[in-house]
Amino acid sequence: YEAARWAYSRLPEDDRPAFGEALEAWKSDPSAAPLVLRPHLAPAPAAEPAAPAQTKAVAPTPPNPNRGAADFPSAPKAVDVMDMTLDQYRQHRAQFLNKSLI
Repeated sequence: YEAARWAYSRLPEDDRPAFGEALEAWKSDPSAAPLVLRPHLAPAPAAEPAAPAQTKAVAPTPPNPNRGAADFPSAPKAVDVMDMTLDQYRQHRAQFLNKSLI
């Protein structure tokens, strides 16, 4: 709007048409319109038909690296060691050291 008002004010006052008439003339022939208005008055380019949407190929899920892994129920847990008495701990430590030396 401001650009149209500015372009209209730049027309010579002697034979200046009404603002609405000037806009209609510029709309009907955008090549005769002031340069600042031409991009806004030019007809929109024809839209190209939309390309059909392509579905993306989904990558297969990789195998689970833990498949087949066994749980070690006989291994002492940190909580088990924390709950041991001093005598139980000494027995456990002795068993562990004997197994690791064999």
